[in-house]
Amino acid sequence: MTTAESSVRVTTIDLKTGEVLFREGEKSKSVFVVISGRLRVSVTTSSGRKEIGQLGPNQLVGEMALFSEEPRVATVEAAMPTTVYELDTFNFEVYFKQQPDWLKILIKALIAKIKIANEKVLTNVKG
Repeated sequence: MTTAESSVRVTTIDLKTGEVLFREGEKSKSVFVVISGRLRVSVTTSSGRKEIGQLGPNQLVGEMALFSEEPRVATVEAAMPTTVYELDTFNFEVYFKQQPDWLKILIKALIAKIKIANEKVLTNVKG
């Protein structure tokens, strides 16, 4: 375990089926890693809620809003009993600041490109 890893605290969250992890439009406070179970991702459209995907073990959710500091673009809820690790903004920033500058630049560039792709997808889904 490195010093950076030992200084970061994560929380385990157990979700029941249908329990919301976060809602579209909320401010980002955390990033999550799915440990077990499945999460459903949905957005609000002119005709109501539309599922745009599901996430399973070892997948990350919430990272886009954390980097962009913009509101959440989707609602994420448990499709079945699900366990996630939560890394809050403070602990994420502690860990991220300890990374090499080149890695920070690379991650921010990738997030910017993914954000553009996500916006195109959401435009198509929402109509």
